[in-house]
Amino acid sequence: MMWMRVEFEFDDRYQELWGEAIDVKFVEWQGRGADIEISFWTFYHGDEYPFDGVGNEVAHAFYPNHEKRRGQIHIDDNEPWGPNGRNLNWVIAHEVGHSLGLSHTLRDSIMMPQYGGFEEVEPHLFPYDINAIQALYGKKKGFEEAALLKKQNAIEEIPEAPSLCDGKPVDTIFALPNSTLVVFKGADFWRLGNVDNTSQVGPLPIRDFFGQLPLPLDAAFTDHFDWTWFIKGDRAWRVDASTDRLRLFAPEEFHETAPFTNYIYSSVDAVLSMTTSSKIDDSQSVFFFLGPKYWLDGNSGGITDAGYYRQIREIDQRLKKVDAAISLPNGNFIFSNDSYWKVNPTRNSLKAEKGYPRSVSRDWFECR
Repeated sequence: MMWMRVEFEFDDRYQELWGEAIDVKFVEWQGRGADIEISFWTFYHGDEYPFDGVGNEVAHAFYPNHEKRRGQIHIDDNEPWGPNGRNLNWVIAHEVGHSLGLSHTLRDSIMMPQYGGFEEVEPHLFPYDINAIQALYGKKKGFEEAALLKKQNAIEEIPEAPSLCDGKPVDTIFALPNSTLVVFKGADFWRLGNVDNTSQVGPLPIRDFFGQLPLPLDAAFTDHFDWTWFIKGDRAWRVDASTDRLRLFAPEEFHETAPFTNYIYSSVDAVLSMTTSSKIDDSQSVFFFLGPKYWLDGNSGGITDAGYYRQIREIDQRLKKVDAAISLPNGNFIFSNDSYWKVNPTRNSLKAEKGYPRSVSRDWFECR
């Protein structure tokens, strides 16, 4: 099989590694008529899949049965490729798999739609990849799967894929305007349903969707105007999550943003901005949590009184600090480590329902 590249450099080994399992020889070709052609493009480039700048889609390939573009691999030239950015070698190996006829899979594989933490090591074939490609092209003469896998494992041990069930605490949980839950943990995030629908999508790299957002965040929440906010130190990022394509605005000074205009403290651990169905009254009810204390702002103007606050332990004696808070149509929830409480507003305070705390990992992440 002949392949060619157009005006860029990458390590030849990683599009040729498929040839380790099948009886197909990969040869670099300088003229026309190559079976696979790899090229860099930006934005609209003549096919039906324009690139969109940094993040989101980084490359695409066309299957062997595509009438006009079979064998073409297009890479987004706006992406930050290199040691401090995206791993081009993984992307090349993945897209060549598409050009050979393989589709995405959720198993450990080069063909995962997201690389699940594998980008830190050299691209290599997983058992699933070997079986899938050999089903299309047959087994290479003299091929020994055990020997190939042993050789790959000797290069570098594969790190475990990120998981919500590894016993390590998450960084934050927040709800989008449509009540979809988002969990940030390390460099990845997951999309969930709500507490009654825990279908998971992820892990997905945070940087692919939110750029160079400083992590971990101090707080994340959605206000009554359906703006989602990310807070880190003295800066706040506004996110438009009203459509499937999230839009992250430039950071602003923490105290200059609408939810915190008159907020007198320099940081916040969590914000509970209540939905219409769960507020105390017709006012915009917002609770701010910081350390062992919390405050009610009935007008969502960030107005708090330094001399008036409630102790978090009044909600539950076992509760020392609130890490995250969300308001959903089925109730208000606060989180601390792996525990969560369903809470109801009563005047200027919160009261936990009976039967709490419960396990976050078991109820929300379906860990066993």
